[in-house]
Amino acid sequence: MFERPSRKWFEQVLIVFLVVVVGFLVASNAYYQSRSGKQRTLFYQLEILRSSINLYKFINGRNPGNLEALAAGVYKFPNEEQTRRYIENAPIDREGKVIDPFQNPYFYDVKTGWIRSSTSGYEFW
Repeated sequence: MFERPSRKWFEQVLIVFLVVVVGFLVASNAYYQSRSGKQRTLFYQLEILRSSINLYKFINGRNPGNLEALAAGVYKFPNEEQTRRYIENAPIDREGKVIDPFQNPYFYDVKTGWIRSSTSGYEFW
C-alpha cells in the first residue's frame, strides 16, 4: 500500500513551535481578560465605597473612622424597621481590612473621606 513518508526534523520543530505560539497567545489572552475584569471591578468598588462614605457622612455628620467600621456599620431610615449596611458584601481579608480586586488594601483618608487603591498603577483612580 501507501507508505507514509517520515516527517523531517524541521517539520516536527515547526509543529512544536506553532503549538507553543498558540499556547502563549491563549495564555496571554486569558491573563489580559482577567486583568480587564479586575479593573472593571475596581472601578465599581471605588464608586460603591465612595458613595457609602458620602452616605455615612450625610447621616452621621462626619466621615467614618476607617473602612472596617464602614463595612461593619448599619443605618436605618426614619419610620423604617429594616437596618441596612453601608457596604454590602465588602471584600475583607484575614486581617479585617477592606481589599481591592487585586487583593491589596484600600487607602482611606479620614479627613477628606477620599479612598483609593494601593495597587500600583491604580492609585489615582
